[in-house]
Amino acid sequence: MNSQIFRQATRATARFASTQARLFASSTKSAPADYGRLFQQARRTGIVYVPGLALVLGWPIAAAKVVDTVSS
Repeated sequence: MNSQIFRQATRATARFASTQARLFASSTKSAPADYGRLFQQARRTGIVYVPGLALVLGWPIAAAKVVDTVSS
């Protein structure tokens, strides 16, 4: 019984998805590329990620220099 319910649900979902895909594909246009906004977003992302990655990847080097300075 569960397999029959599952098959019916799967068929209904597939019918709905294919109908929605046909409706949206014919009624929407592609938006033009907004390169200024894309570059601005990339810059903002880089401002956060570059120092963060430097901190995450660079702390062992800084720790080694501190330990070498203290021990010598």
